[in-house]
Amino acid sequence: MAPAQDAFSLQVTSELMQKLTKENIVAKEPAKGRKPTQKAAAPKPSMKPVEPAPMNLKQDLSLPYYPGFLSSLPGMNKPEVQTHEQTHDLVPIYKVLEETEKLGEKLQKQEEKELEKVKQLAQDLQDKQFRAPSYPIPCQTEKETCLQCYRGSTKSPLECAEAVRVFKECSQRVQQDFAQRTAAPQ
Repeated sequence: MAPAQDAFSLQVTSELMQKLTKENIVAKEPAKGRKPTQKAAAPKPSMKPVEPAPMNLKQDLSLPYYPGFLSSLPGMNKPEVQTHEQTHDLVPIYKVLEETEKLGEKLQKQEEKELEKVKQLAQDLQDKQFRAPSYPIPCQTEKETCLQCYRGSTKSPLECAEAVRVFKECSQRVQQDFAQRTAAPQ
C-alpha cells in the first residue's frame, strides 16, 4: 500500500536527542539565601548534528473511511468522496477482504456438513453399542410360590417343604445349564 499524501519522515539521531534535551533544560531558581552556582559547560559533540527534514503537517488529518465502522453512531457523518488515488490504493484490500469473506462462508458451510456427519456417526455408534441381553429371571414362579407359602403358614413352616424342594431343583437346573453354556465355547 502506498504511503498517504500527508506522510512525513523524521530521522532521530543521538545528536538530535542531545540537542533537544539541552534546549529543554529549565534553570532552577536558587533557594533563598544561596547564591546560584555555575554549571560546567557540557562538551560539544564532535560531529555536526543532522538537521531534521522539514515537516509537512496539515491541520486537517482525515482518516480513511471504512463502511460499517462507527457509521451507525449518531453524529458520525459519512466522509467526503474519496479521490481516485485513495480508492485505487484500497482496491487490493477490498478484493482480499471479499475473497476472505467468500472463503469464510465456504468454511462455514463445510463445518455444518461435517457436523452433520459427526452427529450421524455418533448416532450409529450409539445404536451399535453393546447392550447385555436381558433374560427373564429363572425360577421366578417357584420363588414366588415358596414365599407365598411361608407368608401363609407362619406357625408351621414345614408345610412349605414341597415348594422349597421345587425351587431348589429349579435353581440347580439353571446353574447346571449356565455351567454347560459357559464351558462349551472354551
